[in-house]
Amino acid sequence: MLNGAFAGIEWQPLPFMQLVGEYDASAVNAGVKLFTPQGLLPYGAQLSMDYMVQTEHDSKKDNVWGVNASIPLMGYNQLTYAKPDYQTAEYQQTALAQALDNQLAEHKGANLTSLISALKNEGFININVGYRNNKIVVALENRRYNHNQIDGVGVALAMIAAKAGQDAFADMNAMVDRRTNAQQATHAKQLPQEIELILLVNDIPMLSVNTEVQCYRDFLATGNKCNSLNFNTLNAKKDYQATQWIFETINNGFGRSQLILSPTLSHRTATEYGFFDYSLALATNLYTPLWQGAAIDVRYLLPIANSDDYEEGRLWHSSAYENEVDRALFHQAFKLPQNIMSQFSAGYIMGNYWGAANETQWSSPEGRHNVGVELSKFTPIDELTNTGYRIKDQQSLLASYRYSLPEYDWQISLQGGEYMQGDRGFKVTSSHWLGNTRVDASYLSAKPKNGQGFENFIGLSFSIPLTPWRDMKPGYLQVRGIDQFSYTIQTRVGNNANHINTGLGQSFKLQHSIERQYDNQGRMSVAYFNANVQGLRNAYLRYIKQTKL
Repeated sequence: MLNGAFAGIEWQPLPFMQLVGEYDASAVNAGVKLFTPQGLLPYGAQLSMDYMVQTEHDSKKDNVWGVNASIPLMGYNQLTYAKPDYQTAEYQQTALAQALDNQLAEHKGANLTSLISALKNEGFININVGYRNNKIVVALENRRYNHNQIDGVGVALAMIAAKAGQDAFADMNAMVDRRTNAQQATHAKQLPQEIELILLVNDIPMLSVNTEVQCYRDFLATGNKCNSLNFNTLNAKKDYQATQWIFETINNGFGRSQLILSPTLSHRTATEYGFFDYSLALATNLYTPLWQGAAIDVRYLLPIANSDDYEEGRLWHSSAYENEVDRALFHQAFKLPQNIMSQFSAGYIMGNYWGAANETQWSSPEGRHNVGVELSKFTPIDELTNTGYRIKDQQSLLASYRYSLPEYDWQISLQGGEYMQGDRGFKVTSSHWLGNTRVDASYLSAKPKNGQGFENFIGLSFSIPLTPWRDMKPGYLQVRGIDQFSYTIQTRVGNNANHINTGLGQSFKLQHSIERQYDNQGRMSVAYFNANVQGLRNAYLRYIKQTKL
């Protein structure tokens, strides 16, 4: 079966029934599926039952059936809907619309003090407020909305638009007058009321958003497009440096640590030794920002459970998690001209290695193209394993290219060079986003060090956030979950045998990488924000629902 051409078809004559037919490259099979209608069960859940009606296999006398349950872990369409109609009760919809109107009307009596207080109380840090070219400019950092930076931008920009009214602009112009001995406040009513938000990550300017406030308030109220809304990553740092700041570094982020909790899993799936063998641990990652772009990153592993084959003396024991600090690194990142990011990392990793690494990436102005280089070199502390084998150095020299089509929630990337185990080859990955859930399909072709030929693998992985949409406020210790937990399976192809992969295609990937920490997992781009503008509004509606209703 599945050795040759295969195909299937489904037909749904009734809302609760599907008829299924398939050819599995060997025989024809037919079945029926019965399932509960969409919306019948709470939380988007759905139950179904399937039964094989006919098959040409020898097992045709057997009764083959199945029962299935599906429950969405999170919505995949949260970036696209345009109306506050996701609540089922009519009075809740009315309450949400009224709460939105009340929030947007606050600009009529708000000043700069109330604007700063609102942002501070919501937990944004490194807040700066100033002016440039008659605009109110706000720079801030989001560490509360960790699923996607578009959520933090959406909440912050809406709060600024809701507070930046005539009084706030008059306050700003009066302060400018006092600093420049000019008379600009008298022209405040005649000038367009424009605002700019500069998003900081670890105090580095990464994205700027410009809009006219009334246009953006109309967008929040109706969902209709705001033509004055513009995004920019190329000049974010330049714009930040050119701004005259009146209020600086409110809620300073220095030393505000994050304690990031996450499960971590080592596993062997469908081997000759067992269907599923695993070692499960709790990873506790203490991440402490220092000055701009600098941070300390320490991770502690606490073993929770092992399957039999991961126990001491068994086959996979060498891969079982131990009670240890397995990572202690110092990171320093720089934002260079022309959308270039570079980060240097040095310290202790993998529980037994000292060394250093650098990753450097360039992104095009729209963010559709990304080119990167990764270099690393790590030397083992212990020369020999417990069984007497010599422990080898770990190093990598890799180049990568990524092309993004956010209109279709799709990215494709190519990576090649020398991987951590000394193997050389290339890897192609197709990534598909469902909201903030990502599914990756990959093909790896690598030649082991001192090997005779290339080995080929295909892999499938999914990544989901394991933390609330709105985390606790980032005080001097913020406890939260991980922004992206990944589970991957991989199998050998193009070979009559399917020997277990010994670690080919491994690269230097950390929680605090450029892609995850600064690039919003490849989504900190003009193209992404333009394609998901409704996500800004939806984030604010969700914020109102959680905090005002």
